[in-house]
Formats: sequence, C-alpha cells, structure tokens
Amino acid sequence: MKINYEKIIYEEIVLQLIETRKEQKINQDELADLFGVSLSTYASMEQLRSKFSFERMLKVCNYLQVNLMEIYQEVEHKVLGNEKPTPKIAPIIEANDTNPLKQYLDNLATKEEVNELKMMFAEILKRLPEK
Repeated sequence: MKINYEKIIYEEIVLQLIETRKEQKINQDELADLFGVSLSTYASMEQLRSKFSFERMLKVCNYLQVNLMEIYQEVEHKVLGNEKPTPKIAPIIEANDTNPLKQYLDNLATKEEVNELKMMFAEILKRLPEK
C-alpha cells in the first residue's frame, strides 16, 4: 500500500494551524468572519472535510502571525525526515492587508522561491482525495 505523504503533510499543516489558533485563544468564528464564510464552512476546513485554498491558508497564517513555509518545513521534516532545503520566506504580512497572497508573494526574494512554494502547495492539494 502506497503512503500518501502529501495528504499527511497537508493534514499536519492544518493540525498545526488549529493548535496555534487554540494557543492564541482565537475561535473558529473569528476566522470564519475573516473569510466571510459561515462557522460550519470554516469548521469543515479544519475538520478536513473541505480544503483550504492556498490564499486562505496564507490568510490564516497571516492572522495567526505564523510563517506557512516554516510550518511546511517542520511538518515535511517530521513526516519525511527530509533535509532538503526549502526557500526562505518573507516576513509576516500585516493583519489588515486586503490581498495577503499578493503581498506575501511580492515580498519573496526570487521568482524561483515563489514558484517552488506554489508548486509544493499545488502538489499537496492535487494529491488529496476529493471529499
């Protein structure tokens, strides 16, 4: 049986975000409001019944003031024991930014890093089973 590491990595990233949200005493309602979705819609993303888009995951990271790439690196290492270097990511975006994806990507050092991050996340999402 083949192990779906991409699915495991994605789920571990979501679990890390949930843990961080709880540590910061932020409830799901607050993040649902951030996205303009119902509590049940947001909860389904945390419960892995539906997927976070790349932009939404960045928005959650920004709101929680955590770095998505650092979380990815930690999870990747935990799951795969992978020592492969991953790109350095720019500072956290201001919480009130209306387009966090654009600002986040604009602040990366190189286009190669932007493309690598996009490819990693796309690969993870592509391999997740549809629910």
